[in-house]
Amino acid sequence: MNTFTIKNPSLSQELYSLQEENNIEDIFKIASNSFFETSKMTIEERLSYIDKVQKYILKNKEYIIDKIIAETGKARFDALTSEIFGVLDLIEYLKKDAKNLLSDKIIHTPSALMGKKSKIFYEPLGIVLVISPWNYPFYLTLVPALTAFTAGNSVIIKPSEITPLKGLLEKIFQNCSMKNFIQVVYGGKETGEKLIEQRPDKIFFTGSVKNR
Repeated sequence: MNTFTIKNPSLSQELYSLQEENNIEDIFKIASNSFFETSKMTIEERLSYIDKVQKYILKNKEYIIDKIIAETGKARFDALTSEIFGVLDLIEYLKKDAKNLLSDKIIHTPSALMGKKSKIFYEPLGIVLVISPWNYPFYLTLVPALTAFTAGNSVIIKPSEITPLKGLLEKIFQNCSMKNFIQVVYGGKETGEKLIEQRPDKIFFTGSVKNR
């Protein structure tokens, strides 16, 4: 089993280590059960959880910045503006526009279907897997995860094994009563392959092919 050592890139200081996740099937079972719950929620109910995340980030932003700095080596201003501000902006957008974007819409009916009515309606996909990169570990993890949850999906996150922010994401979701709605799985390539083999309903991947 692979072991990954997380280091502070600025100080070359070892922070902690983690191993590949083994309980992938159990994680998907929890996600499947959670989807049954999230898909039945109203948009307003989902947004109430998103609001809790916003309040938690604002209250604990200094701790979050410290965690981002320790694992990425970013300057404090960079961590605040490029990571935290972007997440808070997304949350404001979701709170303002998600209800309208996800509501059923009556649309024009083609003349060939005269006498009928046409409507667009939106349904959650199911389990969404978010595989996030090392360079924006907070922003490019929470933005797709919170968006997917707002649309009614359950979410599994696999952060980069280089900057996984271990403990931070779980703390946010646990304090916001979203522990099973959005789960975090740690590991590298092996864990990523096992997650994909479970055939999630959607994969949101940010990254690139490995240089050889």
